Amino acid sequence: MMTPASTPCLRWREVDVETGVWSTLLPAPADNRGFIEARIYTFEKPGRNWSFLIDDEPLQTDPDDDSCWRWEPRFFAGEVTADSSALEDSHKNHSGRGL
Repeated sequence: MMTPASTPCLRWREVDVETGVWSTLLPAPADNRGFIEARIYTFEKPGRNWSFLIDDEPLQTDPDDDSCWRWEPRFFAGEVTADSSALEDSHKNHSGRGL
């Protein structure tokens, strides 16, 4: 799915939850609620050659599903920022806040 600016909508879900419901990561300045410390989350990659950073740290590919990235937050206080970009085109960015 793409946003009006041709930026993909990113979906995420908590790992090891029975429902496995995907949620859409909203672009900034919207807040994204539902993330809890010490849980594991997976983000669906919008395609090949994309990067995804949370607080300036690149996420690694999910070892159980190479079509996703995995994030395992420990402790966070305040706002967490996320940014995705196509490696071949730095103009396609998707930023979110309030993770």
